[in-house]
Amino acid sequence: MDLKGLFHPKFFEVFSEDELKEIYERAFCATEECYVIFNQKYFFELSADLGDELEIYCDECETYDKGEVIDKDEFLKRLRAYPPRDGKVVEVD
Repeated sequence: MDLKGLFHPKFFEVFSEDELKEIYERAFCATEECYVIFNQKYFFELSADLGDELEIYCDECETYDKGEVIDKDEFLKRLRAYPPRDGKVVEVD
């Protein structure tokens, strides 16, 4: 898998190739600059277009009132702590 066309260069400054593959496989919505991931407890938005560095935002799915910017290690810990949330693939024309 060629990750260079899938991720903004800022992602490569933070994550390894294996971690980027995991992010890609778990994403609900993705562009080169932004990836959105849900698991059973958390919502994550990884954004390369908000500032000088990659921003990793996290919030709880049930309350959406504890949002915070977290670092890579905390992101991976929370991401892997709960199974992925079920989702549907919807195609929009």
